[in-house]
Amino acid sequence: EYEYIYMKKRKDFGRYCNFDDVEPKIMGQVDRTPACGDMYVEQTILNVVLDNIPQFSEHMVNTLRIQTKSRVMIHVEGGWPKEVDYSEAQDTLKWRKRLEKDPSFVTAVKQLTKNTIVCLEQNNTIDLFEHYFHEEEPEHLPENLTMKTIALFKDPADEKRSVTKIGWHPEGPTKIVGSYSNLRFQRMTDEMPMASFIWDINERNVPLTELRTPSPLICCQYNHKNADTLVGGCYNGILKFYDLRKGPTPAASSDVEISHYDPVYDVVWLQSKTGSECASVSSDGRLIFWDV
Repeated sequence: EYEYIYMKKRKDFGRYCNFDDVEPKIMGQVDRTPACGDMYVEQTILNVVLDNIPQFSEHMVNTLRIQTKSRVMIHVEGGWPKEVDYSEAQDTLKWRKRLEKDPSFVTAVKQLTKNTIVCLEQNNTIDLFEHYFHEEEPEHLPENLTMKTIALFKDPADEKRSVTKIGWHPEGPTKIVGSYSNLRFQRMTDEMPMASFIWDINERNVPLTELRTPSPLICCQYNHKNADTLVGGCYNGILKFYDLRKGPTPAASSDVEISHYDPVYDVVWLQSKTGSECASVSSDGRLIFWDV
């Protein structure tokens, strides 16, 4: 084992510091310059208070409630003499032919079409679609599209489900059919309801009709030729055909042997003469054509 011991004597430590109080002594002095006195400006004392605490405010607003009313309008065709029944096409046709043979009919038509002729002549002389700047590139201005919620339809079931497909009524935007299901893998419980609903746009609180099925509907579509019938694809791959005149239960179902192996994600009616053919697709990779 190697070591080196360093020894230092006490005299090499230095002396103890002992300070005493003495009178102040002027080491140097600089006299003031009178010429620089006018340049002296007394600094104004400013008091500034700073705070970095964030300020919060709370506001409460409530949207206006839209009140809807149902009104009825009756249109009755007028302008016919008493002896002419306007509901009979033969009577009105005879009256028109007799009126067209009247010499005063041509004069009345010319008098009523004066303003129309002026507008037609202006359109013939002015090219409304003339392009003046051929070298200028048209600017494609983006359109600001907006959306507004006008109706909210809540699922009557307590279990949380998703709307997988909606279909509009073929005779107008008055009714919609919605299919409800849970597409998450192995998240479907035994207590989850299987029904889907048909809603009326004007009645948002209660569904118009309930579609019952042993397996949840993934998609559904109205028949474009017969609005009382619709077809839906189930989670288990089976197709259900509904006739609303017979009740909420399916009127017919596809056989398990020829149905899809996976959930039916979409079904459409084909433009056939009979209006009874449809096609369905699934994640099993098959497109199947049906004749209900």
